[in-house]
Amino acid sequence: MKKFVLLLFLLLVGATTAMAEIASTVYSYAGNGIGYWGKGKTETYDVAICLNDPSLAGMKITGLSALINTSEGLSDVSMWLTSELKLENKSNIVDIMRQETVPVSEGNEGWPSLSRISVTFDEPYILTGAPVYAGYSFKVDENTTEALKYPVIISNDVNPDGLYVHLSKSVLQWLDYSEKVGGVAAIYVTLEGDFPSCSLDIKSLEPGYAVSGEDFEVIASLLNTGIEEVTDIDYTCSVGEDSYDMHFDLQYPLLTDLVKVNHISLPVRAIDNLGNHELTLTINKVNGKPNESVS
Repeated sequence: MKKFVLLLFLLLVGATTAMAEIASTVYSYAGNGIGYWGKGKTETYDVAICLNDPSLAGMKITGLSALINTSEGLSDVSMWLTSELKLENKSNIVDIMRQETVPVSEGNEGWPSLSRISVTFDEPYILTGAPVYAGYSFKVDENTTEALKYPVIISNDVNPDGLYVHLSKSVLQWLDYSEKVGGVAAIYVTLEGDFPSCSLDIKSLEPGYAVSGEDFEVIASLLNTGIEEVTDIDYTCSVGEDSYDMHFDLQYPLLTDLVKVNHISLPVRAIDNLGNHELTLTINKVNGKPNESVS
């Protein structure tokens, strides 16, 4: 009969300081799977996400883009930034910047109505660490097609900062709609700043069980906050007084993403003693270079 040892994994991430470099990346809650949403009426749509990450302080927002479901039948199209979601006389009010734009078709045979709106701001906005909302607005002038009835593109994820909506007839106040519709807005924020080259954060480790005396794996939630794709890592595991180094080559590179984590199974050596144990895991190197993460 096999014996099992219960492991409670607690997180501790080590980091070193290194030179950062000016680069651009995209901040978005949206993944690859997308669909569409709307209320089927001729009305004004205001759609937003929230950047609520103090670690972004000092970064610049240089532009926005979003996928929408039509390039026709719309008017008063704009993209904007604001420090709060606010209505005045039932209309959306922004307090940072707003810029008009025109939808461009990106349709194909499988999705002919797919379109994109985008802006590059005349003056970048410097993030302070306080929450900032990034969004778009347009008026649906007619509802003669399915694309106009359901003009908002959403990605099949749920995040409390990923989809806020206000509609002039159907949703009369700003509401968090992510859980309600099971999606997030396909909004993409272009950030520019001093990004580290190699930086990998551990956001969590899953508690689990392992067979005593046998090597096992832990599932780590990793976030690549550097500008280089991550292909391999070196990490240190510590259980009690026992500490050792491991190297792991990833099957697929981890791309830069400031929002969405990757769940990776990392090898860990056997623990012989039965009982509850605390595992400390520290990522020391990324792609053979010092890990610049400060998390």
